[in-house]
Amino acid sequence: MIYLGTISYGIYVYHNFIPSVMYKTLGFRSIADVLKLPYAWPLDSLLKGIIAISVAALSWHFFERPINNLKRYFKYKEDRSSKKVAASA
Repeated sequence: MIYLGTISYGIYVYHNFIPSVMYKTLGFRSIADVLKLPYAWPLDSLLKGIIAISVAALSWHFFERPINNLKRYFKYKEDRSSKKVAASA
């Protein structure tokens, strides 16, 4: 579960593109089209979810984590929330 939390933003970003990519590359919109079953949407949702999690995991390991590792080379500005704000009279 912690790992899914780590890649959750990738799942959020990529899940919407999975159906259109499947249609454009494989030529079908859902598993129901392939299996010729009218009520195959649970299997279709499961397959698209697995693909989205796989793509998000690949994105995390090969794209997002290397970029996050660059943070150590940049200094952050001082946190402004800890400063006291002067009271206006």
